[in-house]
Amino acid sequence: MLRLMTSSLFLLSSLLISLTQAQCNSTRTASTTSPTPSSLTIDVQVGLNGLTFSPPILTAAQGSTINFHFDPRNHSVAESRFASPCQYVDGGIWSGYVPTSRGVAPNIFSITLNDSNAHWLYCSQGSHCQAGMVMVINPPANSPDTLRAYTLAAHNTTQSTDGNVVSGGVIVGNSSSSSSSSSTASTSSASSSTASSLSSSSSSTGATSTSTSLAVGNAPSGWLGVAVLGVMWVVSRL
Repeated sequence: MLRLMTSSLFLLSSLLISLTQAQCNSTRTASTTSPTPSSLTIDVQVGLNGLTFSPPILTAAQGSTINFHFDPRNHSVAESRFASPCQYVDGGIWSGYVPTSRGVAPNIFSITLNDSNAHWLYCSQGSHCQAGMVMVINPPANSPDTLRAYTLAAHNTTQSTDGNVVSGGVIVGNSSSSSSSSSTASTSSASSSTASSLSSSSSSTGATSTSTSLAVGNAPSGWLGVAVLGVMWVVSRL
């Protein structure tokens, strides 16, 4: 009889240890899970405040997306070498001309950076480049090649050149511009319905998460309780 009770005590102790290890492993796995970071998207206004790019200087990591939004009246995004401002470099960034008579153009020019090099950009429309409509992406650090120096050199040029076909990016629809009027009209009604849906969603989500944690997270604890009671029962019979 003593041998049987000793064997039972050993089995219950082994079960208790196994369940404890399983609970620790599941907690460790959950704590090490992290979300995947999203890509960076940057917006640039072309001609919003006169003959300017806003912002005129960008620092962006490789893989970032830069969206150029065009304001009146007719502008472009072209790339040159630092030493040749306002002169399009073959194979460089070229948006083509994107006209708009009022408000932001319905299309944007979107590029994705494939490197971390400096990109010197200008508007090739008329004398816009000579008037200082220039910008730079990733200006070199600790270098005399600055946007100010590029702008001064652009003032001394007599004409601008451009590309033949869109290069370095794509022309796509400006979703924010096309949906602004409809979203503005429905904002007030959508706000109330959103608030109520958020409230009901929050309560239902809370209930779901609570029931889930009770069903999953506390299951090992319940088995631990059974194991402990079993051990106590065996000990009381000795």
